[in-house]
Amino acid sequence: SIGQLLTTTLDNYAPTIIDNVTNNHPLLEKLKSKGNIIKKSGGATFQKKISYATNGTVQYQGEYDTYNTTPQDVISTATFAQKILTGTVTMTDLEYAQNAGKEQIVDLLAEKMKVLQASLSNQVGTSIYADGTGSGGKDIGGLQLLISDAPTSGTVGQINRANYSFWQNKLYDFSVESVTASATTILAAFNSLYLRCQAQMGELPDMIAADSIYFSYFLVIFSLFLLIFSHFWAFFDIFYKFFLFKNLDY
Repeated sequence: SIGQLLTTTLDNYAPTIIDNVTNNHPLLEKLKSKGNIIKKSGGATFQKKISYATNGTVQYQGEYDTYNTTPQDVISTATFAQKILTGTVTMTDLEYAQNAGKEQIVDLLAEKMKVLQASLSNQVGTSIYADGTGSGGKDIGGLQLLISDAPTSGTVGQINRANYSFWQNKLYDFSVESVTASATTILAAFNSLYLRCQAQMGELPDMIAADSIYFSYFLVIFSLFLLIFSHFWAFFDIFYKFFLFKNLDY
């Protein structure tokens, strides 16, 4: 039988449910904060128009020289298939009836919706690092597709990178550079790759995403610089902005 204490005393329930579902997705949050998640009303595919070559008819010429009228092919289109991500929430009539009135501690349906939203966010946050081959090719194409370890091969957006150098991402490979990844070399690697990515006017990296190993190397050198420059506050702000590559996020 239930004792007199449990019969006469209610449990003390927290009025909210603690979220142990939502993971930390810095890249996804960065895309949101920069306005890089764009909603479209429809369409069969997602297309991005690209000007990929200079106009080769530009020239200095004399007063009676002829113009260069060679046709120029300078614009193309990257085409991406649309992908579908779904999830469901179920709730029975009995659950509706029981989770109501003054006996309702929290709104069960609302909390289930929050869990669904977190689950969707977790899936997208994971998929944006992947190569798009998961779930039988139904996944979205993430960083492993767009930023390849072999940038001179493969097709992205129906454009063959082997045929168009403008479509090839930049790469810093420690093994190719004959450098051992460590706390003493990670900053030079970041600098080198950052400089390689400054080909387009106004298009600069604004975030560095790294795994736990590379990020730990960065933290070691960053902590060392903070320790040194904390004794020279007059130069601290200059150092901080320089070290973070003009306010890059990490």
